Order: sequence, then structure tokens, then C-alpha cells
Amino acid sequence: MQLSRMKHIAFILAIGWVMGWYSHDLMATKPLEEQYPNLKGETLNPSPQRPLTETASVIPTIISKAGVVPMPAPLPQTASIPLDPLQTFTTLLMQESFSAAFSAWPQQSSEQARNQIIMLSNTYIQQGMSETALLLLKQYRNHFPDDVAAGLLQAKTLHEQEQFDLEAFLLIDLLKQTANPELISRINHQRYKAVQAQKEHLIQAEEFNHILTFYRRLSNMDGANTDYQLMQAIALIEMGHTKQATTILQPLVYDPEVGNRASALLQKIEQIHSIDYQVTIPLQRAGEHFLVPLSINGNPPVFLLLDTGASLTLMQVDQTEIDTSHALPQISLQTVSGKIDAPLKLADHVKLGSFQLNKIKIALITQSVAPHAQGLLGMNILKHFDFYIDQQTPSLKLSLRSSQSANKNL
Repeated sequence: MQLSRMKHIAFILAIGWVMGWYSHDLMATKPLEEQYPNLKGETLNPSPQRPLTETASVIPTIISKAGVVPMPAPLPQTASIPLDPLQTFTTLLMQESFSAAFSAWPQQSSEQARNQIIMLSNTYIQQGMSETALLLLKQYRNHFPDDVAAGLLQAKTLHEQEQFDLEAFLLIDLLKQTANPELISRINHQRYKAVQAQKEHLIQAEEFNHILTFYRRLSNMDGANTDYQLMQAIALIEMGHTKQATTILQPLVYDPEVGNRASALLQKIEQIHSIDYQVTIPLQRAGEHFLVPLSINGNPPVFLLLDTGASLTLMQVDQTEIDTSHALPQISLQTVSGKIDAPLKLADHVKLGSFQLNKIKIALITQSVAPHAQGLLGMNILKHFDFYIDQQTPSLKLSLRSSQSANKNL
């Protein structure tokens, strides 16, 4: 049975071979054009005259002409619709992708784009999103710095953020961009409010070095404003730098607007020099600075950098024995190396010369403020005294202010 089955399979294979041979022989004896009359002029073989890619494109046509596969009609080519530049800008703006939005600025629709920025900024301000409004307006004015109206809106936003110094600087720049008397009056009024707000903030914080820096920059931007020069002199007097203050005040005596105030300040400086100071403390030089000894809680004195612009006294942690049971909240400090957070401690008493002050706040720091200095003497101690820094001796001359109590809790 197995032999019979094998014979059957061999018979079928033989028939298939004979039929395949006959078909091949028949096809080989007829040209392709006679087998498929519709293919005249076409070829399936690539040649140097017909690249392979072109031959491949002909194959569907050949099959179609042979009646094997019907070819569908080609789809019509549709042109892509370009996006409206203003619409693209608006979409990016609403997504708060401000950098991308300004990169896609619609040149043909600049006025509409500008109006959208103003309206969106006002919306942010009304919704309490002043920081986002500032970011948008800042980027806009980086591209269009001459837009005074947008600058005024930016200044208003800075005022709401209590960034009065930046507001004042911006308003001085805006004054240089307009000749409109009404607009100049408005900008000057807003500038005055910003300068006063920043001054009050710094005086309240007793940051006289920042007051000096603030008014110096204002003077550099607007040298004709003698009020700014006068405020520099006042800050220097408060910091004990009477010689520098005198240099500023002497030319101002002849100014019609601030001459009387300048004369009064010069008289004050003379009084400071003529005071019979109760205590004279020798200072040690440390480069361009001076070191002053201070005793804390009865411990041996440590030498602190005399910094009349600093609002708070600083002490290195390993140089003091302040009672940690009187711990106060941490305070953020601006140092030469950047902002730091320092624990605030309350010393039972400190001794400067023969004067003793009780319950004094001291910020503890871990890094040195200057070579050979173990901390920094700030205005929260010096404000109790009339003092004068004699740089020739050198020495710190002190008298207790009559309006102050040495036992006042700071």
C-alpha cells in the first residue's frame, strides 16, 4: 500500500512538471506584446535609459493594462493651508510660552499683537498674577523698549510687588523716552512715590549701606537731581563717614533747591566732630576696614568688622556662647557670597567699650565675613550712640544718645 501511494505522488509531480514545461515553452515562443497586446511600448526591465525607480512606477500601470488589477484614479493633490501668524502668536501667548510667542512675532499684525499683550497683562494683574504679568511685560519691552505705555504698566506692576527700587530705575529710563509734558509729569509723580517708598523701607530696616547704594545709582542715572546727592550724604553721616559726606555737601550749598539742607547737614557734621565723646575705642586695621572689640555675655572680646551699613550684628557660631534657650526665628541675610539663612539669637548683654546694652539680637553665621574678623558689628548696636570713626588714629568715638536707653530691648 505504501509503494502504491508513493507511485501516486510521483505521477502527480510528473504531470505538474510536464504542464509547467509546456507553459514556459509556449510563453517563451511569443513576444510579450503578443501575450498582452495592451502593453505596446512598455517594458518591465530596468535599463540605463530607464532608472529603477522609473521602472518601479511603471509596474502598476503594466498590471493594470494586463487586466490583472484595476488601478484607482489618483487622489487630487490638496495644498496645505498656512497658519495665521497672529493666531499662532495668540495661541503661544495663552499657553504662557512667552519666549516662543515673541520668536513667532506677527510682523504684519504688530499692533494687534501689542494690544493683546497689554490686555493680557492687565488680566494677570487683576487676577493677582503680578509675577506672570511682569515676566510678559519684561520680555515684550526687551523687544520693544520704546513703548512708554507698556513701561508704565510694568512700573505699576513693580510697585504692587513692592520692588520700589526697580520701579524707580525704570521710571527714570522712561523719562528719557518721551517729550510729552503731561506724561513727564505723570512719570515724575510715580517716580517720587517709588523713591520715597524705597527710602522708608530701607530706613525702617536700618540698612544704611543699601540706602547709599540706592541713591548712588539714582544719581548715576539722573545726575541733575540734587536730592539724590543729598540723601547719599545723609546715609554717610548715619554710617559715621562724615568726611565723605562733607565732600558731597560742600558743592550743594550753592544749589537753590537743597542749599539750605546741605548747610544744615554740614553744621551737624561740625557738631559731631566737636562732641566731647565719652568713650574712645582703639580700632585694628584689616586692609581697608577696621575691627572693633565686642564682649558678649561677659566672655573675652572678639573682634568684629566695623560695618556701619549693616543693619544687624553677625557672629560666627564657634566664637560665641549665646544662650540657645532664647532662640529666635531664622533670618535671611545678604552677604558677599549671596543670601544665607542664619539663626537669630538673643544675647543677655553685650559690652562695647564701657557701654553695656541688654537683650541684643545677633545672627549666627558659619563662614567668616572678612580675614581676621570673627563677625560683624551692625547698626542694631551702633544706633544707640552718637559715634565718629577717626580714621587717622584709628578709633571709634562714642557717646550714648540721650534719646536712647542702653537697656532698651532691641
